[in-house]
Amino acid sequence: MIPKFAIVPLAVLLCASIARGAGEPKIVPQPAPKRGGVLRLDTSSDIHSLDPTAIYSAFEGIAGYMVYRSLLDFDQNERLIPMMAETLPQISPDRLTYTFPLRHGVRFSNAREVVASDWVYSIERHLDPRNNSSYSNYYINISGATAFTAAREKEQAAGAAAATAPRTIEPKTVSGLRAVDRYTLQIHLEKPDPIFSDVLATPVSFVVPREEVERLGPAFAAHPVGCGPFVLAQWSPGIKLRLDRNPNYFRPAEPYLDHVEIAIGPDAATEIMMFERGELDYVSMVSSADYLRLKRSPALRRCMYPVTGGDVIFISLNCELPPFNDPRVRRAMNYAVDKRRILKVMLDRGSIAHGLLTPVNRAYNEKMLPYPYDPDRARALLAEAGYPQGFDTELVVASDSELFMKAALVVERDLAAVGVKVELKKVQGQAVYIGQKRKTVPMEVWDWSPNFSDPADTLNTLVNGERIADDGCINTAFYSSEKVNRLFHLGTEEFDSAKRLRIYERIEEQVFDDAPYLFLIQVDSDELHQPWLKGVRPRAIWPSRLENAWIER
Repeated sequence: MIPKFAIVPLAVLLCASIARGAGEPKIVPQPAPKRGGVLRLDTSSDIHSLDPTAIYSAFEGIAGYMVYRSLLDFDQNERLIPMMAETLPQISPDRLTYTFPLRHGVRFSNAREVVASDWVYSIERHLDPRNNSSYSNYYINISGATAFTAAREKEQAAGAAAATAPRTIEPKTVSGLRAVDRYTLQIHLEKPDPIFSDVLATPVSFVVPREEVERLGPAFAAHPVGCGPFVLAQWSPGIKLRLDRNPNYFRPAEPYLDHVEIAIGPDAATEIMMFERGELDYVSMVSSADYLRLKRSPALRRCMYPVTGGDVIFISLNCELPPFNDPRVRRAMNYAVDKRRILKVMLDRGSIAHGLLTPVNRAYNEKMLPYPYDPDRARALLAEAGYPQGFDTELVVASDSELFMKAALVVERDLAAVGVKVELKKVQGQAVYIGQKRKTVPMEVWDWSPNFSDPADTLNTLVNGERIADDGCINTAFYSSEKVNRLFHLGTEEFDSAKRLRIYERIEEQVFDDAPYLFLIQVDSDELHQPWLKGVRPRAIWPSRLENAWIER
């Protein structure tokens, strides 16, 4: 019944969570969930939006799952389970039509019942370019999606810039989305897609009420209305966000917490101080500055929960801008940087990346080797590409990310040694996470955590050239390869699991050779949980889930 956190009311011996300490997670018995209390969190970066078309960061994902619900979900073993759908979809023999029977009686926090047409509207929002959704690519395989998007682009060009403006050009709806009746949603695809059900278990499929979106317009991002376990009670930008229990939530026994409070702005040092004073219940990541001290403290070490193998840090090399349109230059960047040094300044919390997939991905190939540190080879490649003296460029980095800044400083120094002078352009995190406009940013420090374990999620998003957008593009290298694009088509058409995974291995091998990214580090991190915080399972897949936590004290 419950995803992620294995919370089973009235079944004391079956409730479980991850045991404290390093190594493989160990399932231990827990008491039954306790109702009441306040969960206190913090985030150093402000939350820029809670509109499902614009949820990007870790804490936007956490808060998003508190406010909204998706059609499907993943259980604690990352297997698909129904959420707002009553069952898993009925899929037609040709794998093109998905039929979802929906739960009856589920209500938005404005008390209006959620019905099939709400899902049609919510998915269409991602496909309307006026919403600037970076997730539109997840839905372009729905029949009629391309024509719908083109019609909205024409309206936008004609001056109807607001996403809530009336649709005047046909088609006004996506033909492959159909509310068969009040409680039945049907989705028809252009081509079979092995991961379409997985997509519907992510924040991409959060449902919203049309009347509230149209009433609030852009302000909906700060006044979200969903059908999740909590409702937004207060949001003071840069200071605090507070969520209260949703009295209309369709599972009356949940959530267990009365409130969730997210403090906005504390830096890493303040965050740890607040945790040690008992003023925070959860910290999403232990900084390098505090890691060794906490590990040496018996009391605090017991609060640390390792999260391994989910996140990868890299630098996008814009393949549409010279000199990075030359693969020799991009390979030179990979040879020029000593990733071991980056790993060292990160206290060896992780491993050197040899691509974009991490161990949580099903096609992760542990036999691939990273680019070695070879400055001479880098200089030779630069000379071969016509840059014997190097060149000047700019590297965008989120200044409020400790890991990004440490990586950027090492990259700046190492590239200077081969003649590439890098100017660091420091920005706030949100400016990084909303994706990029085409042909604007030559280099950018970025990271990625998958939405689910299938490699198609990560690779389609980061290197599928047929999914490049002009604005808000998450393929921040703007990489496109005919060979790789053909492999993506093969992967989409292949339903034999072993053959399909081999196709994605070939994609990553080709991408690694083409080097649209400077592959840096696979990051291991640690969360901090107070001893009284229960029902939270560290998760290497984005985002962490805390909506079914409870306070046991």
